[in-house]
Amino acid sequence: MKLTYLKTFIKVADRGSFSQAARELSYTQSAITIQIQQLEEEFNTQLFDRIGKGVRLTAHGQLFYTHAQAIVAACRQAEYEMAHAPIRDPIHLGTIHSLCNSFVRDVLMTFYKAHPDQSVRITTGSPWQIERMLNSNELDLAYLFDRPLYDVNWIKPVDKEEALCFIAHRDNPLAKQDQLKLEDLMDQSFLLTEQHDNYRFALEQELAKRGLEIQARLEVPNTDIILRLIEDNGGISFLPEYSLRHHMAGDKLKILPVEDFHLSMNRQLIYHKKKWLSQPMKDMIRFFQDQQD
Repeated sequence: MKLTYLKTFIKVADRGSFSQAARELSYTQSAITIQIQQLEEEFNTQLFDRIGKGVRLTAHGQLFYTHAQAIVAACRQAEYEMAHAPIRDPIHLGTIHSLCNSFVRDVLMTFYKAHPDQSVRITTGSPWQIERMLNSNELDLAYLFDRPLYDVNWIKPVDKEEALCFIAHRDNPLAKQDQLKLEDLMDQSFLLTEQHDNYRFALEQELAKRGLEIQARLEVPNTDIILRLIEDNGGISFLPEYSLRHHMAGDKLKILPVEDFHLSMNRQLIYHKKKWLSQPMKDMIRFFQDQQD
């Protein structure tokens, strides 16, 4: 039984005419006739008396009319609620600390102005953990900073290249030089993210190629902690350049001019192509896209 057939049946019953119902529904009269006949065959009964120019409901037709109205009304109510009722489940976003401390914070401020009642859950972890959670449908969206990631099951509405850099306090002697070599940094006190972080790993791979090695005085996943320690002239770090742009006291810090080392990765927002997107999710994606520059 199709909902369209029920709507046609109600229109014929209300108008008492196949031809008038056909005109109002923009169907041919033969199409109306076929729909009513299929309903009658499905319920093994006759819904209309076809006598003279008009049609009238039979006793079974009157009973069916009551049920048809209730079904159509229930479907309309369901359609309205699906379009207007708030989504109670939180949007689950997976990301890394450096993005959470910068871009995610700004997006949430904009998002909650548009959806003050929508809850959001944020999980931070390593890129490989976030990728695994996305593919197992534990996350709605993943926001990562990594080398360009590709998967036939993913859609990437944000894919922005971002530079990585060495950062120190502006009073650090290295910050006062116009040019530096990578090896000039090797005896410095480094504050770094954990070893499993992708850009920390990329740095160590490049150092190993050159026969160089650094020792971390501190390892911590939270880039905001690292930046606050550097504010006190507590060493140098290797971080995404955006972490400095979004840091509250960025005027105290400076990017070191290391001329023989350049590395970048991509800021990427990802969701599974089979994921159903609620309107709040679509809006969150749009807010992330607005941060492309």
